[in-house]
Amino acid sequence: MFSGGTITIEREKCLTCESHACVRNCVSSTLDPVLKIEKGLPALARTDVKPESGWCVECLACELDCQLLGNQAIRIRWPEKIPAQGKR
Repeated sequence: MFSGGTITIEREKCLTCESHACVRNCVSSTLDPVLKIEKGLPALARTDVKPESGWCVECLACELDCQLLGNQAIRIRWPEKIPAQGKR
């Protein structure tokens, strides 16, 4: 993640998820999807761009939708101190 945080996906929970809610509102800085469902599991929609480049805007939509409508498989952890914009 751009902020230096981490995203954890418990993929075994995704295999039994019927809603795949995590992909519904997950969009990038270009409004393209960040996640897609591939073989029943969430995967990055693009492999040519690293998420930490700022492409993922860290809006938390994937985590919130998964918690509310999915199988509670996604956890986002923010760093203790978020770096100032443009600095790492």
